[in-house]
Amino acid sequence: MARPIHPLVQTAMHALTETPDGGVAVLPGGLDRVSEHLSRYFEQDDLPTAVRELLAFALYVGEGLGERALGLALMERASEATAALERLALRGDVRASDARKAAAALTTGHEELKRAPRIGEQRREGSVSLASILSGLPGKRRG
Repeated sequence: MARPIHPLVQTAMHALTETPDGGVAVLPGGLDRVSEHLSRYFEQDDLPTAVRELLAFALYVGEGLGERALGLALMERASEATAALERLALRGDVRASDARKAAAALTTGHEELKRAPRIGEQRREGSVSLASILSGLPGKRRG
């Protein structure tokens, strides 16, 4: 049985549409709806889960569907939760501390993430491996 889709990811999915050429595009106001929905989690204990799920979906859009700019835009929306995650982490929530580090990493050097290094090319200083961000978050293992 498949795991249910997180409500925040459902909102992100509804913010996207298929283009005539088979690509993916964001609907007008779609990213704003994702931000608004994410903000509802800012004072809730399940904020780390919401951020983790949004980051995983953004990775899927960017890497799985090949829409890197759109995946990055979704990751930037997830990074909006950094301050709220810091507040949870200060209260001793380890999940929030880990998720905050991952979300904050996306705000540093995000211009460098717009183009992945080619095979054999050295990674730029400050670049972040998206797989390492997700693997550092608590929760179910992704394959």
